[in-house]
Amino acid sequence: MNKFTFTCSAWVGFILSIIGVGGLTVLTLFLPSHTAMQIIVCLIAGLYAAYLMHCSKAKSGRLLTPILWLFVSAVSFYTADLLTFALMQASFIWLVRCLYFHAGVLPALVDAALTLCSFGVAIWALGNSNWMLAFWSFFLVQSLSVWIPQPRTPARDRHHTTDDFARAAANAEAALKRITSSTS
Repeated sequence: MNKFTFTCSAWVGFILSIIGVGGLTVLTLFLPSHTAMQIIVCLIAGLYAAYLMHCSKAKSGRLLTPILWLFVSAVSFYTADLLTFALMQASFIWLVRCLYFHAGVLPALVDAALTLCSFGVAIWALGNSNWMLAFWSFFLVQSLSVWIPQPRTPARDRHHTTDDFARAAANAEAALKRITSSTS
């Protein structure tokens, strides 16, 4: 499951929803419900972000991203209410997708709108049903991010193209020198 497709993302979301509900059921036996909910939201957001990082081909920031997430989560765990904390975790998922999948501002803005919609759908589902449906609805809408269009020529691809051209030009120059030096 290392491809970032709708199906894989939806399955990961479904599994995380089951983990979230099961963990919430167990943790509420031992902890206050507010604390248990924060722990579960943090856990499933972190696992989903780890899944996103696993699916990405980008190699930079793989150590700094989880460290930053742990720091922000730890600080906000004690300072933010549950709604703000959950919104921060959803924003973290958006930030991970922006860093690892999007090459421009427009796809990042579309993804931000999708993240807000998924958060709204989760709140609506929670108000009308239960935690399982809320988690599942959130991740199902998040799975739609695979269809966010990307710019045709990202800046990083243009950079590699000029490197490839420079390398090809240098190889051609070297071959030309070899040909001219062997005929003399």
